[in-house]
Amino acid sequence: MIKQINDLSYIELINKFATHKEYFNDIELFYDEQAWEKAVLSNTKESYKNYLKIYLEGIHSDEAKNII
Repeated sequence: MIKQINDLSYIELINKFATHKEYFNDIELFYDEQAWEKAVLSNTKESYKNYLKIYLEGIHSDEAKNII
């Protein structure tokens, strides 16, 4: 038997959470790209260090490390 939670089955609840998790991942990627763009526009070692402070495992972390 599937447990009901506020008129949603457990499976429906998990599916809703998965959708929201993907949404939050998209937001995180957006902010990562914004931070990277800011670092590139400044183009200083300090700006790349600041990017890494926030996004140590970010999309562009290897690039930032190589520049520093």
